[in-house]
Amino acid sequence: TSVLAPIDAQQILSALVADDPEGRAALDVLRPEVITHTRAAYDALYRQPHPLPADVLHALAAVTADWQGSGPLAAWHRTQGAQQALAAADPVTHDPALQALRDHADLLSISPALVTDADQEHLAAAGHDPSTAVLISQLVSFESHLQRLVAGLAALHGLEVPTADAPVRTPRTRGRSAQHGGTTQSGRTRPERFTRAQLQWEPWIEVPAEEELTDEQRSSFASKASTNSVYFRMLSLTPGITRARSELDNAIFLPRDGLPKAERELAAAVTSKVNDCIYCASVHARKAAALPGRADAVDAL
Repeated sequence: TSVLAPIDAQQILSALVADDPEGRAALDVLRPEVITHTRAAYDALYRQPHPLPADVLHALAAVTADWQGSGPLAAWHRTQGAQQALAAADPVTHDPALQALRDHADLLSISPALVTDADQEHLAAAGHDPSTAVLISQLVSFESHLQRLVAGLAALHGLEVPTADAPVRTPRTRGRSAQHGGTTQSGRTRPERFTRAQLQWEPWIEVPAEEELTDEQRSSFASKASTNSVYFRMLSLTPGITRARSELDNAIFLPRDGLPKAERELAAAVTSKVNDCIYCASVHARKAAALPGRADAVDAL
């Protein structure tokens, strides 16, 4: 027999993103392809060239971890060269461009459904183009995935996950309510309630037309949708990240073993409900309800 030193949540995170041998045993419950594509998505975000430098991206990731309460992720990104002033609990910066980035990370990290087109315009007015807007959204979304993956693995091993203190500043979403009903920018009717109906989604930023896509952009979401999808054409503005996350999504949702697909889709519908995203919920609810015996449960949700 051999005695192994006890692992902690920080080592699980290190094993996930950096293949640290100390926490590797905790990953045995994951499909190898989930680990592979999680690392690929991390590398695409933080180790490849982007409009924003790596120290700014790590700082925004630390901000996200602080708001979402993840001690391991907050500590990790601060040790990866996060820009200290931007990641501070109540940073003082005289750079409007950096301030706008942090404001947007705040919004997406706490209440993404309360973000408005005016918030997007605020980001653009500070000099950030659509690619940067998508990059920040990709970052917050991926960090949320990492946080929940670490928390789930830690729970399976009976480990505590250290919490991070929330920033002291008042969230910019305080006092807002979700925009349900009414009309969108293009004049479409905005849905009033959660539904299994197929909805039309539209972006707040300029998205490449189908004929404008590069080969790299097309291939970034080829495994997920056709080029007619405005949603995936928007995500193709960050093609390397989109490719990695598309493959990660497939590794989670498509295999036949593990949790039944109906349960995975129902879990995704619940997550979308918590996020207050009617659009995402409609997609996952429709898929969950299409499987035998699930329609009533989805409608009850």
